[in-house]
Amino acid sequence: AAARARAPVAAARGSASGSEAWSVAQVALADLESSRSDAMIALADLDRIYVDARLDVVALDRIEQARDEVAAIVDSQDQTINGLHGELGS
Repeated sequence: AAARARAPVAAARGSASGSEAWSVAQVALADLESSRSDAMIALADLDRIYVDARLDVVALDRIEQARDEVAAIVDSQDQTINGLHGELGS
């Protein structure tokens, strides 16, 4: 999703807010943010499972590893989205 957002954002760089290029870039960013939202939901689910496992001490290492992997994905998505918003000046 990030790769699909880069080209429209690059094309819109310096465009006026509300222009066609700017609008296309905003839609691409919205798609990217939707993807991040899905990852954040997965992260919240893993957080809940992690808390439950801490209480029951069940499969804690595997859950913690999965949570760390999803958290890294969300962090990467945040950095990409923030960078692309910065390029657009939005």
